[in-house]
Amino acid sequence: MACYLRKAFRFVFRPERVVVRPRDGARDQGIAHRGQATWRPRCATLRSGKMDSYALVGGRHSLAQCRAKGSAWELLPIRRVAFGAVFTQVQLPRGEGDVPYSAEISRANPSAFLFLIDQSGSMGDPFGGAGTTGRSKAQELSDAINRLLQTLVTRCAKGEEVRDYFDVGVMGYGHSIGPVLQGPLAGRDLVRISEIAFNPVRLEERMRKVSDGAGGLVEQTFQLPVWLDPVHNGGTPMCEALRRAKQLLEGWVTAHPLSYPPTAIHITDGESTDGDPSGVASELRRLATNDGAACLFNLHLSSTGSPPITFPESDAGLPDQFARLLFSMSSSLPTPVRAAAKAEGYPVSDGTRGFAFNADLVETIRFLDIGTRVTGLR
Repeated sequence: MACYLRKAFRFVFRPERVVVRPRDGARDQGIAHRGQATWRPRCATLRSGKMDSYALVGGRHSLAQCRAKGSAWELLPIRRVAFGAVFTQVQLPRGEGDVPYSAEISRANPSAFLFLIDQSGSMGDPFGGAGTTGRSKAQELSDAINRLLQTLVTRCAKGEEVRDYFDVGVMGYGHSIGPVLQGPLAGRDLVRISEIAFNPVRLEERMRKVSDGAGGLVEQTFQLPVWLDPVHNGGTPMCEALRRAKQLLEGWVTAHPLSYPPTAIHITDGESTDGDPSGVASELRRLATNDGAACLFNLHLSSTGSPPITFPESDAGLPDQFARLLFSMSSSLPTPVRAAAKAEGYPVSDGTRGFAFNADLVETIRFLDIGTRVTGLR
């Protein structure tokens, strides 16, 4: 009897909850949004009979604020369930309130980055273009990925704590296909950013040029964490690599329906040796959370001195069929990434895609940095 009364008390006197479901097949965004103003309640899965939906912990005051900010939420009463608790059904119609790529990124709802890197034999060739050091593309790319991982760790650092805003994976393909992080993280597909932070294979001493405060530059020593080393061996099984990436992210979006969509960044220097990758690339881009579709960005590395073409909005200026294929495989830039590209001086529009052709070392680093700049960390 006492147990029953405790349950009844919990359901009758707890704060009001709301249930969010899509209407007419539309995706539930789980957010009220107008301009920069957003309201996002904490979420938990609710199952009531055959109805699968999300229970959002909020209250009448919070909902009233949402509507006052001009959201497109619609409130409809539904039956009481479970020991007399009264729920309110909130439906988000398609239209004004349906804003993709606006989900806040939090520890409860992280986002994901998957780097898919070509490790075929041709990656042993030198980088072409600006910033050339004579080192191989594999060496420079591994350095760029290691630096980017360090940047992601820094973005997630709050004091001495690294908050798990991102799940991160690095998958290579060439002689074999699979995860390429080394040390304690070896063999794992996706890992939390805090695990990345505290598990580098080693620290390497490097030199960089910094301002001397008087208009000149001086060299400074710094420690670079290393999570992966360069590899270049075998062919270019791009189709199978994208298929593995799609399977991995498919499981991730199922487990994180309310999260900012995952981003896959594919880096290659050559054409696929196992068929046309456009079909599986399309399947990957169709994966989605409630906040929008997964993004696939493609970066082609240079072996020549030709200028790169970065963030184009059409394939009109691309030199060959392979470049046009990679362009067609690439997602349009979501709003936060488009804003980052514009801030870096790129002429972007709604049709701009996450694609770079014939990228040199400098452009590769800029592309990776911009492609991972998502906003709304909380």
